[in-house]
Amino acid sequence: MNKVMVYACRLLMIWAFIPFGMNAQTAKWAIAPQYSSITPYGEDMYKVKIGKQVGVVDKDGKIIVGVYADSITNMVEDCSLVLRFVDGKNKLVSILHKDKTTSQISEDWYVGNYTFFSEGKLPVCNKKGRFGYIGPNGRVILDFAYSVAHPFSEGWASVCKGKNLFSVGLNAVSGLLNAKNKDKVFYVNENGQNLVLQSDIGDIYTGTTFKNGEALVITKDNRYCVINTSGQLLKIDNNIVLSFDEYYAIGQHADKSAKGTKSRIVYDGPTVYSGDDLYGYKQGSAIVLPAQFDDAQPFSRGYAIASKDNKYGLLKLYPGYFQCRSSVGSLKSVDAGMESVDYVVTVPQAWQEAELELFCSNDRGEKVNLSQPGNAKSTRIFSLVLPKKETRNLLLEGENLQLWNSSMIKNVSNVAGNDTGIGIAITPSKVKANADDVASVVVTLTNQTGEAVEFEAVITGNQLITKKEKVSLDAGQSKKIYATFTKIIKEEKRVVTVTVPDMNKVSKSITVEPFFVNF
Repeated sequence: MNKVMVYACRLLMIWAFIPFGMNAQTAKWAIAPQYSSITPYGEDMYKVKIGKQVGVVDKDGKIIVGVYADSITNMVEDCSLVLRFVDGKNKLVSILHKDKTTSQISEDWYVGNYTFFSEGKLPVCNKKGRFGYIGPNGRVILDFAYSVAHPFSEGWASVCKGKNLFSVGLNAVSGLLNAKNKDKVFYVNENGQNLVLQSDIGDIYTGTTFKNGEALVITKDNRYCVINTSGQLLKIDNNIVLSFDEYYAIGQHADKSAKGTKSRIVYDGPTVYSGDDLYGYKQGSAIVLPAQFDDAQPFSRGYAIASKDNKYGLLKLYPGYFQCRSSVGSLKSVDAGMESVDYVVTVPQAWQEAELELFCSNDRGEKVNLSQPGNAKSTRIFSLVLPKKETRNLLLEGENLQLWNSSMIKNVSNVAGNDTGIGIAITPSKVKANADDVASVVVTLTNQTGEAVEFEAVITGNQLITKKEKVSLDAGQSKKIYATFTKIIKEEKRVVTVTVPDMNKVSKSITVEPFFVNF
């Protein structure tokens, strides 16, 4: 916990937490910092990582999927796959649904190139290497009878029943067109019935997924035939370019994507400011939380992702604010050079049950700290005996958060964004070079205005490749830009400066570490 005291105030000054007005807010951890990363995922859910393992929690920290998976796919058709990497294959552990429930998979089933549901069906492979299709509840729809299985589209999926597997990767066209060791392809519906092709087409050895009522099939004599969902021949065109999308359809799948839908994040709460190479939150010109985070994202729908000591958590907004005043102390002192002071803190309701700590230090580095347990009351009294007529610094903390410090009496001057500008965050605080002695940092730009903006961002720094990029952002939208340090041969501090002309300018010190270390 960072105990650094900032700014000075005199004893006789009234210590007051500046109220933010009718919309004043404070914040607490909804999820305590414990993860190596947190990212928004689905509706009111977050994907969390510890090392290389991943899981899913809700906005209150309730575990939906434990942090044991090797991969969790994006949601498609309101379902995502929870996978473990076993013996070089992706084993399906469970199916996560949009409503935060899961369907557990007890069988040894694996997924291949198509890690998404399509028309309510997912191709999976058993331990014998045979493919079948299951539904979102994990129940088998089509039994494990196929050597190759593609996604369903417009009621049909192209499959093989042969013994020889061939490559069906998104760009693996060679092998599909090799006339040797190929198996016949046919189309099957969810009832296991085959599509009857027009008789003069004959046997086919390639069959793409249907798109807009059409699919391409390749016959034994290498005719490229376009068919419809009734199996009728529409045309023969051997000039068709064989470029497959993620559904194994020709070209780009215009009306749907296996990448899943992502909810648009709108930043609508307190924004980020910077101070002493750390980040805090402010509402207008008043500080909500002092600068203490090594990474911070603006608030969206009452929540914000932030990091302390390189561990990520989730902050939640609450109404109310802290107030404090000093008064004649209740303790007795016999030393003429000392005096008793009571600091009376008014506590917002969200914090009344929490233990709070008040730290008081002087310019000589001498420090006193007092703890007050939660008592469901709106005030706490911190009583101290202190030297008279000295400069003092105060800091209030609770639950691993700095809630207020002396600088909050003054206006913020080093904000990384304001309500009519662009928020700037530079992460991480420490980077390690690769074997080429280079390392990247991430600059996140957030439009904190109420309308769309266009601007040019300029990123400069010590031995950093200067980057200029034109950016267009809707209200509340963010964009990440990567910048690269070069010639990292020793551990040192380097400064990154981000400038958005006429809107904002922020600098941050980054620790760079070399790839090779001499012991």
